Amino acid sequence: MNIRPLLDAVDLQEDAARPLADDLRAHIDDLKTRTRSSTAQAPGYPS
Repeated sequence: MNIRPLLDAVDLQEDAARPLADDLRAHIDDLKTRTRSSTAQAPGYPS
């Protein structure tokens, strides 16, 4: 049984998922920054 086509398909999926994961990480970093900024400005919130 030749599994090469299956491995190639997995590689394609990995290549397609990488930019999506990078974009998601960028969004998470932005949300973390915005959350830190807003909590630092919130009255009564301990720094």
